[in-house]
Amino acid sequence: MIITSISYRLALFWLAAAFLLTGCGATLPRLEVLADLPETPQCRVAIMPFVYPGDFPRGAVIVYKAFASEMAAVEGLEVVPEGDVRQLYRQLLLYPTDLPNEEQLRIMARHLGAETVVVGEIQQMSEREADVVNTELTLIINLHSGESGKLLWSTYHRRRGEEYRNVLHYGRVNSMSGLARRMSAEILTTWIDNGMKQCTK
Repeated sequence: MIITSISYRLALFWLAAAFLLTGCGATLPRLEVLADLPETPQCRVAIMPFVYPGDFPRGAVIVYKAFASEMAAVEGLEVVPEGDVRQLYRQLLLYPTDLPNEEQLRIMARHLGAETVVVGEIQQMSEREADVVNTELTLIINLHSGESGKLLWSTYHRRRGEEYRNVLHYGRVNSMSGLARRMSAEILTTWIDNGMKQCTK
């Protein structure tokens, strides 16, 4: 797996932050702004295959598809087809489990015509504890500049399915795909609320 020094530093940062964010009423998702987004709306987005080192069956694919679906539903955003991204991975001799570095992201963004690039890392996911359904998911979703490949925003999000019943007053989320969709929507709402501009037709 290719791991950039920035990704390593961010992983350490979010690992430390997780101790402060868990169980203390902190607001999630948690957004870390490393650089300002461009002033002009970024209409075309490429989402890289999500990386997950664990053993949850098809875990990375489930969360990737959930996030891509929610992002494609945002008015004014065009998501690059998954097949185009994976074809470019093969051309660059990258595995879906690799984290591309800044130069690779810049090259891929240029070939795909993407103005921004999303890179996702799944830190933890589970659907059962013993014989009890108890979904849980922890994500780090990074937003990169397509022009330079540099990291602009990093977002940490963690939830249990039961929180939607106990805290947010929705029905409990018992499937990983359902939990991933809700969390993806929350991350995208946070981005838009913090200044991610939507394109107008």
